[in-house]
Amino acid sequence: MTRQDDPRLESRPQIEPTGCAFMCGCWYANKFNNAAMDPQSVMRWYDHLTAFESDVMTVRCFIRDWRKLLVALGVDCEHVRHEPKGYQCEFDEFEILQWERPRPETSGVWRHFTAGDGLSHCTYDPLGESNTVAQGDVVQKVVFRRIL
Repeated sequence: MTRQDDPRLESRPQIEPTGCAFMCGCWYANKFNNAAMDPQSVMRWYDHLTAFESDVMTVRCFIRDWRKLLVALGVDCEHVRHEPKGYQCEFDEFEILQWERPRPETSGVWRHFTAGDGLSHCTYDPLGESNTVAQGDVVQKVVFRRIL
């Protein structure tokens, strides 16, 4: 499974520093549809989403529309929404977690996205074992239901 810091993705330099949310969408496409998650497939998805569907994702991997992102990756879903960190998913819901940890040198925060288990625990980290997950907290989540 490809991580966002995989050196084979270096021809798409925005994936490594800011592609964690996009990579979570790729992970769900792999989980639900057994879609390939090798570097070539990730780069094809990135190119498609940034070249023709700018209302979905920017070249810096900022997600403009989570539902459109998931659907473009092959995840048929509905009821896509943001929920607070304490929200527990229903049995038929899935989550993408937004983590933050302090960034004292700038008085800002580091942000990172991971897939969750429905109870705000990380099940897939696009960086493997990121410092933001290890030292930070979930601040909100994107929740969706799959259409079967």
